[in-house]
Amino acid sequence: MTASIAIFGANGLLAQPLIDALTSATFKSKVGSITVVTREEPKQRHNGVEYVIADISNHDQVPQVVAALNGVDAIVGLNAPFPQVYAGIEAVLKQVKPKLYVPSQFGVDVPRAQQILPGFLSVKTDHSKAVRALGIKVVDVFTSLFHSPNGFSYEIVGHYGVDSDGSVTQRGNPKQKISVTATGDVGKVVAALVTASDYSKLPDVVRVESDQVTPEEVQQTWAKNHGKSLNVVKSIDQAEALAEVQSDWKANGFSPDKFLFYLHSLTSQGANGGTLFVENDNQLVNPGIWQWEKFHAA
Repeated sequence: MTASIAIFGANGLLAQPLIDALTSATFKSKVGSITVVTREEPKQRHNGVEYVIADISNHDQVPQVVAALNGVDAIVGLNAPFPQVYAGIEAVLKQVKPKLYVPSQFGVDVPRAQQILPGFLSVKTDHSKAVRALGIKVVDVFTSLFHSPNGFSYEIVGHYGVDSDGSVTQRGNPKQKISVTATGDVGKVVAALVTASDYSKLPDVVRVESDQVTPEEVQQTWAKNHGKSLNVVKSIDQAEALAEVQSDWKANGFSPDKFLFYLHSLTSQGANGGTLFVENDNQLVNPGIWQWEKFHAA
């Protein structure tokens, strides 16, 4: 049995890893077809993948997408979390009725983070709830923080307290463990879910991690890779970090410019912040199929 799979989003961080996984020797025998819906022309087209150029936030283009995805088994969202985009996806899902939907939840355990920052990324949790109300199986995949060479946790390190000049703000214990997942592994995890033999047996929430790191390890790795010395300019403990972010959140609400600050504050809280998984579902999605990509610490 093979699965027909549709993907919303072609140009984001996870599109290439997911397509690579689906077309790899590991999963391709379980994949019948792949359709990618993208607002803009994809940066790269792949053989055997059908592309639909459409803006799902435009209600007039929804019928075109519905027609293209009619009969697909599983749909994956890799889109940015914008309400108008989610509304378009929900309109498509309502008519297509796939057997499985994996939304773009990838990142911190949002419900856990919301216990610290009420309403944090609620657009994501609201979307999953709305799709489940349509009678569609939804699996939220939480990966905590990404790690990717030349990207997150190597070059993009503001959420570990590092500024480009090497100055460091420590929030919480610098030896506090944080769950991280390689972007390539995210693609494999999603591929494993959408090619599962029985979607009904999948849990509603899946938590995975490739590795665990500490802020100190990431900071030192960044410094070595850039030939810089670190200078700790501010250090606050876990309780102070919690009070700081909650005060800012209460006074100002969400600001996109502060997203790395929110993540840094959440990492300071360990498992309570949704960035450390005490238990994970690694074995469920990967019972020895591939090797998890570890963080390359200095």
